[in-house]
Amino acid sequence: MGFSEEALLAYCEMLEDGGFLPDNFIVPNALKLVELCGRLSLAREFMDDAKKVFDGMLEKNVVAWNSMIMGYVQNGLKQRYFAICDWKASNQTECVLSASANLNVLQEGRHGHALAVLSGLELDDILGSSIMNFYSKVGMIEDVELIFSRMVFKDAVAWNLLMSSYVTFGKNLELGKEGHCYCIRNNLESDLVVSSSIIDMYGKCGRINVATRVFHSTSRRDLVLWNTMFARYAELGLTGEALKLFYQMQLESITPNVISWNSIILGFFRNGQVINAQEMFFQMNSFGIQPNLITWTTLISGLAQNGFGYEAILVFQQMQEAEIKPNTISIASALSACTRTPLLHYGKAIHSYVMRHDMYFSILITTSLLDMYAKCGKMDNAKWIFDICSSKELPIYNSMISAYASHGYARKALAIFKELVKEGIEPDNITFTSVLSACSHSGLLQEGLEFFNYMISKPQVKPSMEHYGCLVNLLSCCGKLDEAFMTIHPLNAR
Repeated sequence: MGFSEEALLAYCEMLEDGGFLPDNFIVPNALKLVELCGRLSLAREFMDDAKKVFDGMLEKNVVAWNSMIMGYVQNGLKQRYFAICDWKASNQTECVLSASANLNVLQEGRHGHALAVLSGLELDDILGSSIMNFYSKVGMIEDVELIFSRMVFKDAVAWNLLMSSYVTFGKNLELGKEGHCYCIRNNLESDLVVSSSIIDMYGKCGRINVATRVFHSTSRRDLVLWNTMFARYAELGLTGEALKLFYQMQLESITPNVISWNSIILGFFRNGQVINAQEMFFQMNSFGIQPNLITWTTLISGLAQNGFGYEAILVFQQMQEAEIKPNTISIASALSACTRTPLLHYGKAIHSYVMRHDMYFSILITTSLLDMYAKCGKMDNAKWIFDICSSKELPIYNSMISAYASHGYARKALAIFKELVKEGIEPDNITFTSVLSACSHSGLLQEGLEFFNYMISKPQVKPSMEHYGCLVNLLSCCGKLDEAFMTIHPLNAR
């Protein structure tokens, strides 16, 4: 029995002993333990106790709903989840929709929407925004637009959701422009939330010049608006423009906050200007701005991505000395800095930290650990990480297949692929590329051809140039030059 299981048992014993009233802090954490138990039969056994805990809460917040929905969905108990919802309560419906959006569970959210409509709650501006947010999170942009069109009162939150949805899915510039025109016609552009969304939309659609014009045409600019502009400049590595704006805001008596500094630092890293990024970090401290978790994570990630692995590890250590608790992204970034053998002992130290803090539930951390060991040549350690993972999802399978492929273990990569298919997990383009690459490097002609035919039989998969490149390389290495030419010829004709 693992630590999570023991903790949940202890919690249940406290309930049975009586005299213990769970609160809004303890309950979500107890429910979280159900998710972490790992063993399906045990988790299902605990769900009845979790339901008692949930029923005992005076106020059921989004965190509690997150945990209950995840517990039921992961353990195949969706009907029980539907039974616990009081869909006539607007605030509860909003919590459930927010939880469904956070967990990306389509069926549960759609069910919530349907029952909200039957209860006559859909057109409420707050609930309407929650429904829009849910459909945006699950990638259904048409439904976002439909809900928006039905809302009687469209506030700044609804417009913000609509504009951000246009950007997130397909970066639809034309739809974004239509939204901008509507805002101008209805005098909504003066709302700072709406203006921020418009600037964000143009920036993410690659129209930074238009975003800049909108920014400068805004008569009233708050800190959020300045930070939106910084974020877009940083994403594009436009450090010169970002710095000009950074000094301009101070001339206009607006003091940059930690978010402003973080964007400038990120922009320098995106542009490969490591020394400038470090200097901005030191200046930030001298101005009395305390680095937050995002600052430290940006530093670690930026240093690691620019080849300064040792320096990234030092920053990770300084972060802990500053008593900032690293999150999954910080740890994954630090692990990415340890992918060279001389830094392996630092990676092992971070691995120990993960074990001490029971962070194996993170897919990002699991794949980062696996990748680190594989790149350092420690394939036994990489396979051990893969084997102990209780809930393997596609990214974890992809990491293991890629690790075997990069080290020339084609048959082992194929074995992991077969295991993935057996588990009913749909492979993606990354999976197919890794397996084809493994066959190509090992000269497994028959297996590679069979696999390619399997791939093109999947209607949801469209072979990319990378896939064809692996196939051509395989055929060439095996002396099948005519077949390789026949593969390339139709591609050239395109």
